[in-house]
Amino acid sequence: MFVSPAMAHVSAGSSTPGAGYGPLIFVAAAVLFVAFMVIDKKWREHRKNRDDEET
Repeated sequence: MFVSPAMAHVSAGSSTPGAGYGPLIFVAAAVLFVAFMVIDKKWREHRKNRDDEET
């Protein structure tokens, strides 16, 4: 094994500053990705409906 299980799962109380922010950053990135996908889908539907009304 290259990384021991103890090092792979760094606890929030470790001496490394900022080690507890990893999961928070991951969740925030996932939320932003899902929000972007929802907004993009709505925009595509809006644009398609707008183009259908013009013809």
